[in-house]
Amino acid sequence: VEAKEKLNPTYFVLENVASMSADNRQKISEAMGVDPVNINSEKLSPQKRNRLYWTNIDVKQPKDAKKKLKDVLENGYTNKDKSYCIDANYFKGSNFEMYVKKSKRQIVFQNKKVSKSSLKEGEEIFMKPSEDGSSIDIFKIESKGSFMNAINDCINLNREFIFEEAISGKEITVGIINNKCLPPVEIQTNNIFYNYEAKYLSNETSLIEADLSEEKKEEVQQMALNAFHACGCKSWARVDFLQDNNGNFFVIEINTAPGMTSHSLVPKAGSFLGLSYEEVLKNIINASL
Repeated sequence: VEAKEKLNPTYFVLENVASMSADNRQKISEAMGVDPVNINSEKLSPQKRNRLYWTNIDVKQPKDAKKKLKDVLENGYTNKDKSYCIDANYFKGSNFEMYVKKSKRQIVFQNKKVSKSSLKEGEEIFMKPSEDGSSIDIFKIESKGSFMNAINDCINLNREFIFEEAISGKEITVGIINNKCLPPVEIQTNNIFYNYEAKYLSNETSLIEADLSEEKKEEVQQMALNAFHACGCKSWARVDFLQDNNGNFFVIEINTAPGMTSHSLVPKAGSFLGLSYEEVLKNIINASL
């Protein structure tokens, strides 16, 4: 929004997830001055990716190309490790825990059935969908009452959810480009966690270079590389961590398609090395060739 107001571009496009709340959609529409166009990429590819686009360009709904997964698969051997990052529950049944420390996770909500035995009194946990982005439908659960509130406030219950151990401490992320780690970034927010509002709406969220000793910096960067390679990642990615109050790091997940606006985490990490947004983008392109 700030770039739109300052630069006054002839054309603009802002993209975000279609699963956001109606209230957030309305706020963005008011800020951008236009209503969004809803396009699902399944019309153009075998991938379902339902997104909203705020733009002043006259966009028509694309024709359904009716692409199927078999239309894009290549013959040959496929390494299953590379599919682990698609689902936040990817570590199940893999050897991922051999490579990185991991917070406790357990599937507790699937097909609208809740495993009551997984809710322990006094235990703080996070409820999150195994597949989605932008922190949509993520809730901190502190009691059975707050769990039921989360169920009622969920935008989309028709999918698999997981519960994850809540860890108090710092939120840190490490970008990786061409097998090299960028400086760790600490996310500071006044919200309960780095949720949708903190990411896109709040003016009080800060992204700073993580204040770590050289030993801790090397530790978290090595963990990021271990996770990156354990999941068969290539070219670039972003590995998200929590650091508890004792200084221990826990991998949350790996994002193989991180946000790349000028204020996103990977460009921000690059800026700590003196790299411009364009230089970070060029490095990503070169790493992907």
